[in-house]
Amino acid sequence: AALALGAAPSPHAFLRAMLLEMLPLSEPAKAEAPVLAAFLARAVVAPELTVSLAADAARLREFVATQIHHVQPAATVEAIMLLALVDGLMLQLLTGQIDESAALATLDYHLSRIFGTH
Repeated sequence: AALALGAAPSPHAFLRAMLLEMLPLSEPAKAEAPVLAAFLARAVVAPELTVSLAADAARLREFVATQIHHVQPAATVEAIMLLALVDGLMLQLLTGQIDESAALATLDYHLSRIFGTH
């Protein structure tokens, strides 16, 4: 999805496309999301899994913070909140607590708040 944005997408558009790929909206993502949820649940009780998980999460968090640092002075905090939101939306979609339109509206609301476009 991010590749379809063209040569120089705005950070807002790029992050939206990237974060949408993390949600179980497409058929491949719907197949992958339960595996990720199971891995995360296992990592809670198997600390050896958290080493690589923490390193990957830190890189992702830093990347997201870099995308928003021009518009938000607390970019790292915003990145943590945004990634936590996407994790929560993923679980709520998987368990049928919300539908896709609610997940999209929630993500768009928070991105608009971050980038000052609401």
